[in-house]
Amino acid sequence: MQDTFDQLCALMRASAPGTVVGKDGPRGLLLNAPWANPMHPKQPMYFGEVRLGKSYVSYMLIAV
Repeated sequence: MQDTFDQLCALMRASAPGTVVGKDGPRGLLLNAPWANPMHPKQPMYFGEVRLGKSYVSYMLIAV
């Protein structure tokens, strides 16, 4: 499962140049867009996330 998590983190980083790392640790990677959230201007705009759980790996992207 760790291999899958590492591959998905690498895929997300390679596929999203210009994004800002919001969180990067052993249990997850969170990327934000380089612009502010239009609904909440003081917060960053969510782009995507990879999260490692006890028995799963989740890969989430912003809906377009």
